Amino acid sequence: MLTVGIGFWFIFQAMLNMGAMLGLLPLTGIPLPLIGYGGTSLAIFLAAFGIVINISRQVSNQETS
Repeated sequence: MLTVGIGFWFIFQAMLNMGAMLGLLPLTGIPLPLIGYGGTSLAIFLAAFGIVINISRQVSNQETS
């Protein structure tokens, strides 16, 4: 559930940014994930992806046991 939530968060933020750049949505100031200028946003996304990688490792370790 947590991995799905982080994935949805990433996709939602990317779609919101692209929609704003195309003029379909109002500008919100949300940077493009992993590309935009927001330093804090980049740090939070990297931490979230670290959590996803940790979950992936734990699931693969449980399958081999």
